[in-house]
Amino acid sequence: MRRHSSLLLSLFACAAQSAAQAPDSEWVYPSPTGNLLYQLDERGQRITDYSHCGYRGGTVPLPNVTVLIPQSRWVHVSPADGDDRVRIQAAISTVSATTPDANGWRGVVYLNAGEFQLARTLTINASGVVLKGGGYHATTGTRLRATDPRRYTLISMSGSGGASTVSGTVSGTTRALTQTLVPAGAWTFQVSSAAGYAVGHTIMVRRPGPTNWIEDIDMDQLAEPWSEGSKNLGFNRTITHIDGNWITVDAPLPQTFESKYGGG
Repeated sequence: MRRHSSLLLSLFACAAQSAAQAPDSEWVYPSPTGNLLYQLDERGQRITDYSHCGYRGGTVPLPNVTVLIPQSRWVHVSPADGDDRVRIQAAISTVSATTPDANGWRGVVYLNAGEFQLARTLTINASGVVLKGGGYHATTGTRLRATDPRRYTLISMSGSGGASTVSGTVSGTTRALTQTLVPAGAWTFQVSSAAGYAVGHTIMVRRPGPTNWIEDIDMDQLAEPWSEGSKNLGFNRTITHIDGNWITVDAPLPQTFESKYGGG
């Protein structure tokens, strides 16, 4: 645990230097063509590759909403004295109530230049709503400032749906990982049976947080100790290849799965 933390801190320290001064890390370094190469440790684990994060997995540019969404679907909000949350939330509600166009866009809530004070959370719970600002510029840009001293989420995006187990022609679609160790950074893993799975299916790869794992990393020693199941993790992935009972997914798994800690 301490060793991996040291590696991450070393990477962050390197990132803080200029590109000309930063030395190559032994764990992540550029190839002659500019791609990052990741070194595996003795257990086959590697530093997490975050290049698949972001809009559509980082494979396409962000949509240019100024072209895709007409101005008739834009609601502009300017900062005022005091808390701006109510007016911004009202604009979000207005756009959320708009019927989506053929591409699913409802509209844009555009925050004009200046600083907006937010003492409570902004909530977006409809698809197709864009919250857009004026950029980073000191005078023409848009800033959001949390003004309440308590700890809270500034912007919350959620919906009414959730993950569910598929039923129907296949009797049960939950499969166990059969490897003793699936290392962090793996794209491929073996399951008890790939029957019923197909390329293009969306799956949830679940990692449990059992008591023996909590005890081994000393998280039972905290003032508010972790409890079994409180740190269960789930990773949404899309199947890209199946070879027997081996499944390959569209992005690496950021955690190590071990049979002694409940597998996956």
